[in-house]
Amino acid sequence: MNCVLGPTMAADTRLLRRSWFFALCQWISRFAVVNLLWAGLIVAGLGVAGFFPATIAMFEVIRRWLLRQSDEDVAVLPTAWRSFRRYFWPANAVGYGLALIGYLLYLDVRLFAGGDSMLSRLMLALSLAACLAYGLTIIYLGPVVVHVELTWWEQIRLAGALGLSHPLSALYLVVTGVGLYLVFWQVPGLVVFFGASVLATLAMWQVISISSRQASTAAG
Repeated sequence: MNCVLGPTMAADTRLLRRSWFFALCQWISRFAVVNLLWAGLIVAGLGVAGFFPATIAMFEVIRRWLLRQSDEDVAVLPTAWRSFRRYFWPANAVGYGLALIGYLLYLDVRLFAGGDSMLSRLMLALSLAACLAYGLTIIYLGPVVVHVELTWWEQIRLAGALGLSHPLSALYLVVTGVGLYLVFWQVPGLVVFFGASVLATLAMWQVISISSRQASTAAG
């Protein structure tokens, strides 16, 4: 019996290792492809007008990869280009609106940080709390936009709610981002291939996982 099962188990183990290695190589290549595509779409949008729709397009491609049920490849370029065109104007309007809000929050923090009065300290605490809520919203807004069909205002509120209700998941993304920054600082060339795609994939995976758990809970 052992003579029969031994080679079979060994073959299964080698197959599992090859499958794991193949999946790893596949995702590394995906990270590189979608990161280069993201950079190319930014250039296509002349930089300032291309950043936000290119980012949404990147999340759309990653979402399709994560949700793919069959062995068919995702049509990366057509998917990204279609998403880029669809979200070009609304993504820029919302993106730069949120960027302005972020800048105003930054000015508030600087203003109240220099005060010694009780009122200044209270306002500083409120500004920092607003910055925290703002940051959590920004982290999950892109994945929410491509995963949930809602109005932009509802998507912004949902992204903020996800961040506030899952702070450990958001902290994991922040820690991962810091770790990647340190790696990129040592090997700058990696930014070209993995600068945005790795964190985008983790954020998209978190939103899909949270959404799936909530759907299962509601169904149960």
